[in-house]
Amino acid sequence: MRACLLMGLVALAGCTQGGRDEAWSVELVEVEGHGPMRAPSEAWVRRSVHAAMGKSVLFSPGEAGLELRATYWELPDREGQGSRDLVVELELESPDLVRRADGPETLAATVLLERRGAGPEQFEGDLELALSRAMVVLDGRTRLAMGRPEQVAALLRSGDADMILLALEALREAPRRGAKGHASEVAQVLGHRDQRVRVAAVETLGAIGGPAQVRALIAQLRLSDPIDAEASYRALAAMGGGVAEDFLRFAAENEDEPGQRRAAALALRSMREGEPDDATRALLDRSHRR
Repeated sequence: MRACLLMGLVALAGCTQGGRDEAWSVELVEVEGHGPMRAPSEAWVRRSVHAAMGKSVLFSPGEAGLELRATYWELPDREGQGSRDLVVELELESPDLVRRADGPETLAATVLLERRGAGPEQFEGDLELALSRAMVVLDGRTRLAMGRPEQVAALLRSGDADMILLALEALREAPRRGAKGHASEVAQVLGHRDQRVRVAAVETLGAIGGPAQVRALIAQLRLSDPIDAEASYRALAAMGGGVAEDFLRFAAENEDEPGQRRAAALALRSMREGEPDDATRALLDRSHRR
């Protein structure tokens, strides 16, 4: 079983003061289901969503709060192998506080739960899990939307792949000046076991990092995986500096895999403005021939 985040419409939610430092009163106003399998009742979905809110520091169930809509889809088994894909989307109304600040209208999170060999008797448990996971994603998006640097750092340290991906996405979309201060924290997740996180961390370093993080990236390179390696070459080129240039030149000359030699040579070329110099053009020519 694998739960993975599909990045949906990003927005943010405001807060009301409650018994906790930050608490949003949230009312589930609509439940919509699609596919042959359905939840036992809307009340069952409501209880599952409320239970998920109970684990959140930011959300609490209430009446006349921010409006929340839940939609789920059971996708057909196209391969005929007893598989089931379940998609859950939660969409939360953005409060006046956010709209007055020209913020987006809604916050949304979509979670895909992929199951192999799942029978009808497991549907309720799968839906409950997906609803809970979607609430976690909403929690993470809201933390980031608060605009507090410590929230980004907390998500990067969480160990949760989807939460780290949210933080990395936010950093890539943030103004470079503000995001640059997190470059060293991003470097700490370069060795994550989830390839999605590794590649996103590399791409984020390429966007916000500089020569100071080059050695950390080189130390975590996974040259055996072409996806990791090529993303790293591009990031090194973007980060710049003499160490990055020397490494890319060495990889362009000595990498065993032709595709990765060419990726290193292209990254090396991109470090320079305009046309490649004679040495880089020679490396590109050799990467084609070998």
